[in-house]
Amino acid sequence: MADAISVRSTQLRLFAGPSIDGQRRLGVGLVKADDIENAIATALEALGKINIVY
Repeated sequence: MADAISVRSTQLRLFAGPSIDGQRRLGVGLVKADDIENAIATALEALGKINIVY
């Protein structure tokens, strides 16, 4: 996660517990940019740095 939040203008918000019952979200990534194309590119860069371990 440290790599993901090191991407400029990126925040990760994690919530809930270590397990879920059903299809609940456990987090969300937020990106601020001047336009949608840059926001998407930045979000994809941050996403590529997240490793989910089950």
